Amino acid sequence: MSFKVHLLSMRRLLILILLVPTLTLSQKVTTTEFGGANNIYNDGIKRYLILSVQNKKHNQDTFYVQQDNVITDSLMTRIYGSKVVVADSSVIEEKLRQNGSFMLHKLFPLSFDKGVFYVSLVLFSVTKTNGEVYFANTATFKLEYLFYTRMKAFQFTKGRSYGH
Repeated sequence: MSFKVHLLSMRRLLILILLVPTLTLSQKVTTTEFGGANNIYNDGIKRYLILSVQNKKHNQDTFYVQQDNVITDSLMTRIYGSKVVVADSSVIEEKLRQNGSFMLHKLFPLSFDKGVFYVSLVLFSVTKTNGEVYFANTATFKLEYLFYTRMKAFQFTKGRSYGH
């Protein structure tokens, strides 16, 4: 009898151990169209911000992203502690008037190559000289995701920086 009770307890413990990681994981990244934590672009910005802090590049209070009317419509207003500002031409002009220059990010549509999905971010140093606005490409980040059909979700695998 004691052995049976012990075996049942061990079975329950094993089931609990197997289920806890599934239950405690953050939300799945499942969409490119709807907003929120499930959006791959919001997740890409979060991963970029995490990698920036880990690489001691910088910690951004405000993340400026160039408006594009497709991708930026679904961005959250706060990601990983940073305020996300979708910058149209009026925001860019105002920011240049206040600071003279700032960093602006451009998100590109999801791309796919050899089984891997990519979210690409390009960083621009924006300045204004003699009335002309200049965008200088300072770096490109590619964030890699795999799609797991069983989970019906994207899974971040790694991020790479080019030129920064």
